[in-house]
Amino acid sequence: MNDIYKMAEASEMMSVGDLCNIQIRQNQNWNLLPNYGVLSSVAPTQIIKGRCNYPGFPQWLGKNSSANKSKRLIRELK
Repeated sequence: MNDIYKMAEASEMMSVGDLCNIQIRQNQNWNLLPNYGVLSSVAPTQIIKGRCNYPGFPQWLGKNSSANKSKRLIRELK
């Protein structure tokens, strides 16, 4: 459960960073640029600290492809 709360907090930081980015772009308030960098990248990575234990996309894609091939071969044998 703790990981879910950390992910939620990290996504909240990215959302605040996005709001900061809107202020930078719409109002040309370039003084917010360092805050945007911290809120959108540094803070979320410090909160998560590399603990996102989800499979990477390439590995999932390979396993999904193999599973689909096996299912197709089984259908052909029936």
